[in-house]
Amino acid sequence: FDALNNAVLRRQQAEVGASLSVFLHMDMLPTAVEKLLGSLLKASGEAVREALDTASLPIEAEDGRSRVALAAAKAKGPSGADAGAWKAALWGRLEGVAETLLGKLSQVWALHRVLCKKRDSQTQRLLLELVSPSYKGEDPRFFCSFWSRLMATVGKQLQASSEQSSFVKGMMVSEYPKLRGILIEMWTTAKNDTEAGASG
Repeated sequence: FDALNNAVLRRQQAEVGASLSVFLHMDMLPTAVEKLLGSLLKASGEAVREALDTASLPIEAEDGRSRVALAAAKAKGPSGADAGAWKAALWGRLEGVAETLLGKLSQVWALHRVLCKKRDSQTQRLLLELVSPSYKGEDPRFFCSFWSRLMATVGKQLQASSEQSSFVKGMMVSEYPKLRGILIEMWTTAKNDTEAGASG
C-alpha cells in the first residue's frame, strides 16, 4: 500500500498504474483504492483541525496560569486588538489548508486519470469499472464523490473545532461569507485544473 500511497502523493501516474496492477492481481483493487482515499480524507481533516487549534495561538498573561486555566482562556479567545490578531492568524491558516486540500484533490484526480485509462489485461475492463461496477468509462463520479466526502470531512471538523472553541465558532458565524469564498475559490480552481488536465 505504501508504494501506491507514495505514487499518488507525488502524482506519478506510471507508478500509480504499476501499484494498482499489483492490487488488481491480488483481487484487492477496490479495497486498496478505498484505503487510499480514506487516508487522504483523514489527512485533510487533521489539517483543518490543526489550522483551527487555538491552543497554539498566544494569549495575554500566559505566564503563571495553570494549564487548565490557560486551555479555557484559549478556547474562549482574546478580546480587543488580540482578537483581530487571532482572526487574522486563523484565516491565514485556513487559506493554507485550502492549498493543502487542493493538493489532495489533485492527487485524487491523478489517480482518477489512471483508473480511467488503465485496463485489466485479461478482461480489458477499465480499472475504474473494477473499483465499482457503477462507474462506466471516464466517469467523473469517482472524483466528484471524493469532493463530496472531502467537504463532509471539512464540515465535520469545522463543527468539532467550533464546539471546542467559542472563539472559532463566533468567527465562523460572523465571517461565514469569507469561509464560503475560500471554499468556492477552491472548487473553481479544482474544476479548472481538472478540465485543463482532461483536455491536455
